[in-house]
Amino acid sequence: MSISPELARPIERGLARRLVFYLHHMFPPFATLPYMCAFALAAYLSLQALQTAGPLIITWRAAAGALSVFLFAVLLRVNDEFKDAETDRALAAAGDPRYRDRPIVTGAVTEADLEILRAVVIVALLGSTCHSAYRMPSRPLLSPSSSCGCLRTGSSGRRSRGAWFWPC
Repeated sequence: MSISPELARPIERGLARRLVFYLHHMFPPFATLPYMCAFALAAYLSLQALQTAGPLIITWRAAAGALSVFLFAVLLRVNDEFKDAETDRALAAAGDPRYRDRPIVTGAVTEADLEILRAVVIVALLGSTCHSAYRMPSRPLLSPSSSCGCLRTGSSGRRSRGAWFWPC
């Protein structure tokens, strides 16, 4: 069984470095974060469109919802790793090239490390969900009237919800 040189690192590295290494290889955030945000925003905007007839507005709650969807996807990945750890090791020992370079098989990350990651993600997920449900303001983060950094104002100086034109 051959192991890639970059994966055959010693286990003595710090916990944070091991977890970053694991996430980089098994759940690359720069590749999955845009998909998870798009998924969350699709659900958020669809439900908002069904609720109101006005313009769709992305609030800070939508950002917290996107964070919650991303954290939930990380939690699913970690739980899947626990479920498949023994099978991955057996297939790697049998010489299957798809499994021999996985961090859990090579020892680059341990199951104890993944338990810590799972606990941290659960706490962050609960915090994000509870905070967005009870504490986040409903002020717009992005809206048709405030795109491009410009606000439409009426004679009173307050933001109006009039027609939106591109570009601002």
